[in-house]
Amino acid sequence: VRVSRAVKSSTKLISQFSTSTIDEAVGLVMKNSNDVKHIFAAKHNLGPLVNKLGGQENTIRTVLNAANGKLPASGVFNNIPVNVGGQTIFLRGNVINGVPRICTMFIK
Repeated sequence: VRVSRAVKSSTKLISQFSTSTIDEAVGLVMKNSNDVKHIFAAKHNLGPLVNKLGGQENTIRTVLNAANGKLPASGVFNNIPVNVGGQTIFLRGNVINGVPRICTMFIK
């Protein structure tokens, strides 16, 4: 599987999200039922991971923790691979005002 260049090499990366930033990012996803339906659609192959991690909110939180140091400080990110529970999950979204916003994530 070929992954396109996920983040430009000159892009500043966030070294670590604070707990409050992760909480805010999780809240942004979970408060929008359309986002939740899209992110966790069957075609994204996340069902077994959600079961393993104990739910959708825990899955979002765990994925964001795994993304520390891999996302840009601002702007769009595309197909960022993160390892969670032995699975490679690809993330797409953006970072606005230092808060990551997951638009989609999937396992190939």
